[in-house]
Amino acid sequence: MTPIECARNNIEPVSHDGSSILQKILRYFAISLMIAMALEILVFNFPFWESLLFGNAKEVDWSLGPGLEIQDDRTIKVVDPETAYIEFDADGCRVENLYLDIAVPGWTSSSWRTSTGPYLAIKVLATDEANSSFFELPSYNYCGGMESSKYLRLHLSGVSHKMRVLIQEESGFSFDFRGASINAMRPFCFELIRFGIVALLACALLAFRPSSSLYRTRLFPIRPVVIGCIVALMTVEMAGSVVVSRLSGVVDNPANGPTISGPVAFDFNQYNHLAEAFLSGKVSLDLPVSAVLSDMENPYDTSARAQELSQAGEYYYLDYAFYNGHYYSYFGALPALVAFVPFKLLTGRDLRTDQVVLALGVIFICAFNALLYCLAKRYRQDVSLGLFALSSVSFFVASGLLYLVFLPQIYSVPILSGLIVVFLGLSCWISAERLDGDHGGFKKSYLILGSFLIALSLGCRPQYVLVSLLAFPIFWNAIFRERLFFSKKGVGNTVSVIAPFILVAIPVMLYNGMRFGSVFDFGAAYNLTGSDMTSRGIDLSRSLPALFQYLVQPLSICARYPYVFGVDMAVDFQGYWFYEPYLGGLLPIAPFLLVGLACIPPVLSKSKQSQKAAIIFSLIVASVILFADFQIASITMRYFSDFSWLLILLVFGVLLQTPGFVEGKGVIFRITVALIGLTILLGFWILLSPDRYGALVSTCPSVFYGVAQMLCLV
Repeated sequence: MTPIECARNNIEPVSHDGSSILQKILRYFAISLMIAMALEILVFNFPFWESLLFGNAKEVDWSLGPGLEIQDDRTIKVVDPETAYIEFDADGCRVENLYLDIAVPGWTSSSWRTSTGPYLAIKVLATDEANSSFFELPSYNYCGGMESSKYLRLHLSGVSHKMRVLIQEESGFSFDFRGASINAMRPFCFELIRFGIVALLACALLAFRPSSSLYRTRLFPIRPVVIGCIVALMTVEMAGSVVVSRLSGVVDNPANGPTISGPVAFDFNQYNHLAEAFLSGKVSLDLPVSAVLSDMENPYDTSARAQELSQAGEYYYLDYAFYNGHYYSYFGALPALVAFVPFKLLTGRDLRTDQVVLALGVIFICAFNALLYCLAKRYRQDVSLGLFALSSVSFFVASGLLYLVFLPQIYSVPILSGLIVVFLGLSCWISAERLDGDHGGFKKSYLILGSFLIALSLGCRPQYVLVSLLAFPIFWNAIFRERLFFSKKGVGNTVSVIAPFILVAIPVMLYNGMRFGSVFDFGAAYNLTGSDMTSRGIDLSRSLPALFQYLVQPLSICARYPYVFGVDMAVDFQGYWFYEPYLGGLLPIAPFLLVGLACIPPVLSKSKQSQKAAIIFSLIVASVILFADFQIASITMRYFSDFSWLLILLVFGVLLQTPGFVEGKGVIFRITVALIGLTILLGFWILLSPDRYGALVSTCPSVFYGVAQMLCLV
């Protein structure tokens, strides 16, 4: 393309040596570092600059309330939580902040996740010119190993005379109080982690802002500098996935065995048990079966099961399939065959599930980027590097990957495995058509491999096989115009697509028959879980409330850290409503999807038949999978991964057909970029919510409270 043509199309000329793009990237980094430095010094250290105006610090006299007692070793013990306070004499001063020095004797950190402890819940009560009696301030979490948390910025009215700090701990809790002062000067604190995060965010904002030159730099033809940018992007995504997977510290070590709580055994090493069964030539799991459970008329009755097993002092394995007196795994067997069995054969040891999830997360990133690349190469070679990167980041944040790696347990394994083979299979199908220069037609090896990979989803998460319906829009012209499928001249292509599904389905169906007596029964109904899955059935009355919660349930936000909390899941449905901790629907969490969905009607009216088919089939497949999720299973954010990726691809496919979007122009483009930025923020921020499995407030308080302190400016 000549410079004149590039200017006419608002596209930068391709730089063969990549120096232009590299110079821009380096400039972005330099500007980002300067922005981060300025924010770190002037904004995030505002409490230091502000404290310079407080005047001289003053140590205060203190006394203990009746709920605290001094022990022989000079530590203080809580004897009555209601009156466990330390009272200070402010001596009629204007109190701007309160410095506390509290330690817990014998407390040690178990890992970096608790390195800022010990953690105490406290509450300040104060008097001031507007309140002669004590009034309560909000609860505060004191981190003994984090210097910044020892300073409480107070906003009282005028001077104060008395203050109290209530120690909100249980009776018997002991601590060492080393003193307090008011109006203390806070130390200047340069947080390297905060600086790095802000620099990275600033660089991302510069790179993805609507006026960025990345949207005027074409992805094709592929050249070294573009490859470098894509590899760098994927590296950042992989690093993010690894960091998120390590945050909660959820590790299901097979050596620890199950955790027994009353009548329930929590054992998330199901794939290791399945691997042992396969190596022993069995399909049932070698787990102890309660005689009471075997004798029950209906072992799937949750309340009756819990009651009878509790009375007998026995237990059952939660989330295992139970059928005819044996435990089975209803999760797809492919991950066991590909990862857990080989590992056990090679090492003789069990494979940790969290490590498998971590590896699958990295492969997942490679797979969806490969799919995006193949889609761009086949359908939109005019797409820019910026749009490719934008779609990749959107996929990374909104596909549900962060949820799956944050809680790296068995539930994530079949979902990630299934999506990986689906993405790779679709990539093969999309790349199967020969270009005109290759004499047209299809590469049968790609057709076969694509079908084989998609069919493998039967061994991971069976509903993903519905993705095979996307063959119709992918091969639309070849099927309905050129008659290269389902015709005499298309026999080879047709067999290449269909035969792999049959070959994969045969062993999967035989496996089903060996376990549950029916080749079509995958065993999910026999799961020992929070409800009787065998009696659940399909009830269309579930649809409206379930669709509301899955798609449009608003976030529950407030002005108190971490600002996002679990939502109210109440419904009018007069039946059993099963759900897991929930933070909001897909569209509020990924609001950029709204723009693309709103653009479907005008785009659909102007699209070619193949494009219309792609939109319609994507909606159908996503809808059917979503319907199956809430009718057969439950309401959980984990299942976003089942259908969100289809909506992401659909939305970007639609947006690329709107005027000016490819060129990086127009209102729709700017709104989309802004909402993707919001999606990225929400995608990571909801990891801090206390109302989710593996909540960081419990599993990684150093990060939870560390983020709070990093953002505490007033």
